[in-house]
Amino acid sequence: EYDKYQNAFMVDSRYNKETTYNELIKLTYELSKHNISFFRDEEAFASLNENIISRMVNLDVPEIRAWVPACATGQEAYSIGMLLSEALEKVGSNKTFRIFATDISEESINFASAGIYHPELFSELKGNYKEKYFYPVDENRIRVHPRLRSRISFF
Repeated sequence: EYDKYQNAFMVDSRYNKETTYNELIKLTYELSKHNISFFRDEEAFASLNENIISRMVNLDVPEIRAWVPACATGQEAYSIGMLLSEALEKVGSNKTFRIFATDISEESINFASAGIYHPELFSELKGNYKEKYFYPVDENRIRVHPRLRSRISFF
């Protein structure tokens, strides 16, 4: 099916360069979608926290910076932001942090930037992360708290 799809928009004269590009972006997005949640891979986030973030907070820099490529709908970027915030608080540091989160999909970036999620997404979120970093908008929406959201740039 992929070959037929590719041939249809790459060869077919009805498609112009802009349409071809837009179709490729859509196809890439569809092929790269996967299940995303906060702290999706607990083991990976634990390792990141223990081996990288715990060292970053002790660096002699005024601001810690991180990049989250392929950020999808933002949960990984927000998860890393929560870990950084917790680690800085734990060591009593007044450093700031900035996370740059990027994705090929403008739709995903817009969703992530809004920082609004359905309550079901929080059912497996451990600890007090939900209470500390999110607040209810209404019964169907929960939003990232501005103190975390302001530390992450989506583009």
